[in-house]
Amino acid sequence: MEVPLTDNNTYNYYKMYSLPILDQLRDETSIIIPEYPFLMVKGSKYLPVASPCLQISADDQYICNENNVVTFSTLTCMEQLMQFQSNLSLCSRRVVQMEEMKVQRLSSDSWIVYSRNNAVMSYKCGDDISKTTILGTYLVRIEPGCEIILW
Repeated sequence: MEVPLTDNNTYNYYKMYSLPILDQLRDETSIIIPEYPFLMVKGSKYLPVASPCLQISADDQYICNENNVVTFSTLTCMEQLMQFQSNLSLCSRRVVQMEEMKVQRLSSDSWIVYSRNNAVMSYKCGDDISKTTILGTYLVRIEPGCEIILW
């Protein structure tokens, strides 16, 4: 008989996204590609995750096993970034060709918005409309019943 063993610790589970970094002086866009696509975090403890964990409920609960987690990993670029280290020697930026505007959905109300050139973002919520000029990368959260228009 096999009995599964579990760790009673609860971690925050993150999917890592490569955010475009716009360098206007060089007129180029670069990204940092994470070594591992997922990360489990609890306080100051970080565990790189090499493959997706199993989603067990609709409210974003996952279960990971030893095959998902990289147990004996060395320090990674993501850990250096999350610890706000000044030495980012493990991070290598790669120059990429990007569209003028790129939008990536993170969740039902969160989006990554990248604009290579000045663009206008309108936020409409009921009768209120606000406009702002954007350039570069933004994390945008949209409240229920509101909308964002990019142009």
